[in-house]
Amino acid sequence: MGSSLQLPSQRTLLSATTDLESKQFIRRVKEAGKAWDLVMLMVRIYHLIVTPFKLSFAVALVEMPLNTLRRWSALELSMDLFCVVDVVYELRHACMMEQGVISAASNTAKNRLRRIFATNPELRAYVVAMLPLELLLISDKIRVPFSHLLGLSTDATWWASRWMLRMNRMLLIRRIDHLSEQFLQFMIHDLKVSVSEALLYFVRGLSSYLATGHILACIWFGISELGFHYYGTSWLSTSGMLTYFAEGDTVLEHSGRMLSASSSTFYLASISLARKYLRSLLFSMECISTLFYGDILSMNPLELIAEIAITLWSIYIYGALVGAQAEFLDARARREAAFEQSLGELQHYVVQNGVPKALKRQIKAYYARLWRRCRGEHEFAAVSGVSRALYEDVILTTLHTFVTQVRSFRALDEHFLRALLVCLQYVVCSENEEVFVVGDVDRSMYFIAHGRILIKTGTSEFGRERGDLFGELALLYGISRLETAVALTVSELYRLDHEPYERLLLDFPEYRTRNKLAWTTVDDADPVASQTQSRSQTALALRPSIAKVAATTVSNVDARLQYSFVYRASMKMLANMQTLHPLEAKDLILKCREAARRHLLRCAGHNSEDKTSGKSGQGGKLLPIFEKRRALRAQQK
Repeated sequence: MGSSLQLPSQRTLLSATTDLESKQFIRRVKEAGKAWDLVMLMVRIYHLIVTPFKLSFAVALVEMPLNTLRRWSALELSMDLFCVVDVVYELRHACMMEQGVISAASNTAKNRLRRIFATNPELRAYVVAMLPLELLLISDKIRVPFSHLLGLSTDATWWASRWMLRMNRMLLIRRIDHLSEQFLQFMIHDLKVSVSEALLYFVRGLSSYLATGHILACIWFGISELGFHYYGTSWLSTSGMLTYFAEGDTVLEHSGRMLSASSSTFYLASISLARKYLRSLLFSMECISTLFYGDILSMNPLELIAEIAITLWSIYIYGALVGAQAEFLDARARREAAFEQSLGELQHYVVQNGVPKALKRQIKAYYARLWRRCRGEHEFAAVSGVSRALYEDVILTTLHTFVTQVRSFRALDEHFLRALLVCLQYVVCSENEEVFVVGDVDRSMYFIAHGRILIKTGTSEFGRERGDLFGELALLYGISRLETAVALTVSELYRLDHEPYERLLLDFPEYRTRNKLAWTTVDDADPVASQTQSRSQTALALRPSIAKVAATTVSNVDARLQYSFVYRASMKMLANMQTLHPLEAKDLILKCREAARRHLLRCAGHNSEDKTSGKSGQGGKLLPIFEKRRALRAQQK
């Protein structure tokens, strides 16, 4: 019997364990995918930097030790192996996606591959980039065509030819933008690095600028060196470019790579690789930034053509960079200008009408806090164009801290809560600012995110803090304000207006009655009726919402109305009424409050006479309420 009773719980435990293991496995697979994408990103960055550098500075690199070159080649072959695995995975994934698109008659591997290569240029370029063209070096006839002019040895010519044939790897850089974007999102949202998102994207943009300058520098030096060996003159041999020659010296080409002067002999290979590269990089950066004023002159036709092409390319790059930055600044400046324009008009109105300085300070504090929060835009304007479900997810995630603070939200269904958060409007109130006053007829209620609000009702006052709500009767029953709300500190509120709330109730009609009861009362039992019980009294004292209230008095009775049994019963009765005129509702609520106030004072040991309003008689009885309601119904009929 015992084993049979434990069987369901064991099955439940096994199911929960299986689900947990499945989630962990899925998470590990996702992490492995992120790691693989990072490896592919590093491989592409390597080819972006090293592949053009090897070809342009081949004359200097082939002089490295043979063992170093072989280890370098082995590293590149291992990278190629990773890329081949990635290509195979991409092809299999694309074939699986195309399998359901092509009809069964033509659903063959050949047709699927033909369709994939025809419709997916990225994958086509990926396959071309991984073609092993260096296998052509098996033939002795396949060598770099200008290698004999550079005076290279046989082994050096083979390495230079290999680097030339591997230039198709440059096609791998096409996916750097996509992979780098994924990596940044992973760092921001998954790893949660303590670096601002704007800084990361700035570094990414700067890196793309430097990468473009690197490619232009490699192209410029490679063409310049080739032109120097063809024409015998170049900016490389000009005094002040890579080195300085004494006055009267002559520069001649010797042995393909040697320069000679009358007083000394100079070799181009004697100049360090870093100096050559940095000088070329300076030229490319100057071209991109339009600061090139001819300090590096083309000395032969090949350099002249290359300089014209690089200049045109640099103009395009510079225009793209400036355009992107201008769009960013224009979008920001447009918001600032519109915000300043509205502030200027408001300032003019305030000055012309002699508004007091206290109100001016409140207005200034309000707009300053509003600008710091949303920069002159609607709070969620950036995601307003996404789907409804995604929009609700963004708002729920953004307001998660606020939602956990509001006790009234804890009993709401998730779907209703998501839709309710969309209806809220952000409001900021400065210190001593009146949120509303007695007699206002605006149908709205407020939830406190930060700050403190003082509620004034007649002769009594009580406070509302973070996580509380106030002004709910005006929204739920359409009555005018029965109290005045004043911000004690700079307070951030969320306002729920009548129209969006009514639209929300069309989708969730069951919450009309439920919210009327939940938002006007407290679920706990009447604390005053159980003051003689020490356990209940201890639990009451520990509650943060009423811990500061030691006993019911005339001054704090209004703050404790929602804990009264009479008030709760009256609010429950009103919540169950389907139709109720606002004037009738206001009259009923006032009398319910009066009865609850008398009940609290009576339980606290006070006289039954009303010391708060100066009225006496039948305020503690609910019979006149129902008589008045029947009379109003008779008049309506």
